[in-house]
Amino acid sequence: MCLMVQFILIVLFILSIIVLSGHNHTYKLTDLFSMTIVVLLTVTTYFSAKYILKTFISKKATVEQYRLFKFENLKHTLFLFEPLEPIEEVASVIYNKTAPDKITIIFRFDCTPCLYHLEEIIETIHAKMDIAIEFVFISWRTTLRKDLPMILHFTMLYLINPNKFLDELSQYISDYPQIDKYLSPTPEIDERAKTIIKSHVAWGAKNKINQTPTYLINNRMVNHHYKFNELVSILEANMIERKTNSLL
Repeated sequence: MCLMVQFILIVLFILSIIVLSGHNHTYKLTDLFSMTIVVLLTVTTYFSAKYILKTFISKKATVEQYRLFKFENLKHTLFLFEPLEPIEEVASVIYNKTAPDKITIIFRFDCTPCLYHLEEIIETIHAKMDIAIEFVFISWRTTLRKDLPMILHFTMLYLINPNKFLDELSQYISDYPQIDKYLSPTPEIDERAKTIIKSHVAWGAKNKINQTPTYLINNRMVNHHYKFNELVSILEANMIERKTNSLL
């Protein structure tokens, strides 16, 4: 599209020179070619300079974003409350547990925005970043009967095979809202699954979680304006800063 605009501008420029200089003047082919080259170089230089300037501004914005992603600059806007009491360890559904920082996602299986974010979260787990990812399954009192079969299905799956839990969660996201196959009764319920479900639902009620998805960083609730990928960037910046300080 840009090349077409340049071509049209060149043709109009040449025609305007011919008209303004009068019809009696005879132009050689080499004159027209030289004028075309000059105009083409001018226009190309303009668009190239515009692209370089745009790239520079974008990189500068990225650097500024990195600076703002430091914890000390975010503490007044990132976190909403004091740290919450964590889910008891026996009920924790967590990946990369030994990582120095943890992101907790509190979600429901019939929450469309939650499912959108879950795709990014699963990719982060597969990328094996130095961040622990914890899932908290909750439900509202009015939707518990509907949510319970899915919570139970995925809790059992996590206990049996954490990797398969992620694979099936990805499939669930692809299938949604056609989720009938996930609603079939579980033939045998593990007591550990009951403990996890009761703990998660009770924890959500105790901490008055009324919106999903909700994120926590190291058990502190995050402002709802932040997206998951921004939280990952915040933690990455914090890790780089910690490593840099440890070398000084």
